[in-house]
Amino acid sequence: MILNSKRLLMIADMVPECECMADIGTDHALLPIYLLNKGICKRAIASDVRVGPVKSAKKNISKYDLNDKIDVRTGSGLETIDNNECEVIVLAGMGGHLITELIESSLEKVRNASCIILQPNTEDFIVRKYLSENNFDIFDENAIKDGNHIYLAIACKYKQGYNDCMTPLEIRTGKILYNKKTQGANDYYNKMREKAVKIIQSLSVMNELNEEDTNKLKEHMNIVRWIDENVESK
Repeated sequence: MILNSKRLLMIADMVPECECMADIGTDHALLPIYLLNKGICKRAIASDVRVGPVKSAKKNISKYDLNDKIDVRTGSGLETIDNNECEVIVLAGMGGHLITELIESSLEKVRNASCIILQPNTEDFIVRKYLSENNFDIFDENAIKDGNHIYLAIACKYKQGYNDCMTPLEIRTGKILYNKKTQGANDYYNKMREKAVKIIQSLSVMNELNEEDTNKLKEHMNIVRWIDENVESK
């Protein structure tokens, strides 16, 4: 099987060899099909809350003759999998708020997984903040430009008593990605800089700033300064 999505390929490259993986929000089940065909995992659970994607997933799984290895389930978040059923859990293609809510609602299942891969489409800093405050070790990050969008993927694992103590700036920028020096990382930070500059410009023309706006201005000025000092612009 050829996986044409750069976003899904980035996620697939972060999945370690395992007995079972769960793809939460699977859509067409392309990720688990690819991982099974590559021998990265022996079986998979493809789960989605929507009926349409579940039907598409079943059709694709049958097309590649993987009905005995990929179990399609309908339901919200991680409620479709049992505790300790899968070593690897993927939550991809949804907002950062939703990802943290789904983790929090099934925290024991996530804590028992050996690898959690998260790919927020928006508000990735909210995901980093949640992980930092809840004893998760972020051990890898990658970014890729796919079409007109730039996607971030985070690999992490729960460690009891672990305290990352990420600073507000590190929550925004991460502590791993900028060391990659890849085009995807450059694209990610350049886009972040563009957004930060727009926020600075909009706040700078205001006659008066309250405390919240003042802190927001300082935060985004720090982001721009950090990117200028640490990231090669391309």
